[in-house]
Amino acid sequence: ISNLPAAATMIIDDGTNVNQFSRWFVDSTPLVSEEFNESSERHYGTAVQPGPAYDAIDLYNVVVHEFGHALGFAGSYSLWDAASNNGVLTYGPGETIRLFGSSHLDPDDATYDLMLSAGTFDNPDGGAGGFSDRRVQSALDLDILAGVYGFTVNYDALVTVPGPGALSVLLLGGLVSVRRRR
Repeated sequence: ISNLPAAATMIIDDGTNVNQFSRWFVDSTPLVSEEFNESSERHYGTAVQPGPAYDAIDLYNVVVHEFGHALGFAGSYSLWDAASNNGVLTYGPGETIRLFGSSHLDPDDATYDLMLSAGTFDNPDGGAGGFSDRRVQSALDLDILAGVYGFTVNYDALVTVPGPGALSVLLLGGLVSVRRRR
């Protein structure tokens, strides 16, 4: 199907070039996420301090975010470009959201969302500028992919932070369970 995401490559280095914090947090128990506090946002959690995830970059979060780009949060796809105009993305009748750059959500419209630019993370608890927090896909992320690309979305695949089953849902079901409408 033309104009839809078809392939992506992700390269993960040893963590020495992550940023000034220079280390990845590699979660040995990604199905439990005990290294993160619950928050009022079901798709967001702050790193427990002190703890192994605090002041480190959550590799799980980065990989899931990059999967979001592979699924279509990217200015290089013609359907995405057609839906965005002057920094505003239209993803349904009367449904718009501001963008930060061409492929990230504006933090003023989508606080703590998975698809924010890493440079816009705001961590109310300190830490690595929000980099060490855990974010997973939100209903907004799924709504945007469904609206822009015409995907049918399985909202049952949404996970919470912390929450069991996150890795299995994301790796087996994809970031979102999507099917192209016929």
